Amino acid sequence: MSRTEELLSCLKELEGQTLDFIRDRPDYDDLLDYNAHNPRRTEAITLLMLYDFPLNADARCLELLSSVMQKGNKCGIYVILCRNTAVEVASSYDHVDEKLAELEKNCVQIECKENGFALLPYHLSVRLIEKPDAGQLEKFAVEYHKAVEKLNVQSIHFEEILPPEPFQGSTAKVLKLPMGIGDGDSVVSMVFGEGTSHHGLIGGGTGGGKSTLLHTLIMSSMMNYSPEQLNLYLMDFKGGTEFKIYESERLPHIKLLALDALQEFGESILENLVQEMANRSDIFKRSGGYTKLEDYVTNTGNSMPRILVIMDEFQILFDSGTNRKVAERCANLAKKIVTEGRSYGVHLLMATQSTKIISTLTLDRGTIEQMRIRVGLKCGEDDTRYLFGDTHCSDAMKKWKDPAEPLC
Repeated sequence: MSRTEELLSCLKELEGQTLDFIRDRPDYDDLLDYNAHNPRRTEAITLLMLYDFPLNADARCLELLSSVMQKGNKCGIYVILCRNTAVEVASSYDHVDEKLAELEKNCVQIECKENGFALLPYHLSVRLIEKPDAGQLEKFAVEYHKAVEKLNVQSIHFEEILPPEPFQGSTAKVLKLPMGIGDGDSVVSMVFGEGTSHHGLIGGGTGGGKSTLLHTLIMSSMMNYSPEQLNLYLMDFKGGTEFKIYESERLPHIKLLALDALQEFGESILENLVQEMANRSDIFKRSGGYTKLEDYVTNTGNSMPRILVIMDEFQILFDSGTNRKVAERCANLAKKIVTEGRSYGVHLLMATQSTKIISTLTLDRGTIEQMRIRVGLKCGEDDTRYLFGDTHCSDAMKKWKDPAEPLC
């Protein structure tokens, strides 16, 4: 890639950054205003410095640079151009001088002469501060590094997403699980039972935060709802370490805790869930011909807990390489739960370290597509594309520059 193409690529990325900010942050005056209102989710200011400008710049670069400079101030992008008047633009563009003049209008101009610097257009003298010595620079670097490290380990305390009064939530309409802090420090929740969001899929590589997210959802569900409103089925198909912490105490919300579960055991649990759906269907019919949990609870006044099934490393359950017949039966049972469970308050949340293996499983593609809640944590490009599709893959990969930020 030539130097001109490298510069063009850089400017395209910055222009995309400005467009993303304008689109995603319409309620803020600029990036500084956004950071002031979102101290836990601050975004870095970008400084572009071009030396010997317009060396390596052609007409395309000038067009993009002009766009970035016009929009950049709002989006936290600032430009410093060190112009070399002896260098010409690498382009046959007819209006180069006009474009350079347009760039100058968006700049504070400082002229460098033999006797010093002057602020244009009034030729006011500018006195530069003395250059720091080596000791000062080293001290700054050390302190700066410490400050950055401190920012990188900042976290959100679980108490910050807890309800004012625990165990008081109702799952009659939806199951809403607070899991983090979003823009404006508002609480972000994973919602089941609303619109087409009834089942979920989580993908996250090692160190991406999948374990933390699962424990946050489990604790959040138990703190927001009573056991009369929500039951949990926790299934770990690899190692059994993920949910082992819940083995020491008998918690009333947890109706099933399966550690290092085998395929056959997983199959029996899915069969139990399908049977529970049939039982609920009979109750609905006998109580007035209701077809979904919300109508039954609202009209009869009877409580009926939603069931949230959390499977970690779920791919083992549907791996035909272990036992094809069991894996196929599990796939059929899961399909029935995904397509019909929404009416009876039964929700699946399945997690895996990688989505690559899913295509080799017995799970029907249609089953996966109906799992509309998607969460990605530190995923590669292939996993990102699987979770969010081609349309949103590029945006998601950009946002993963912040490794602590999950995408939903």
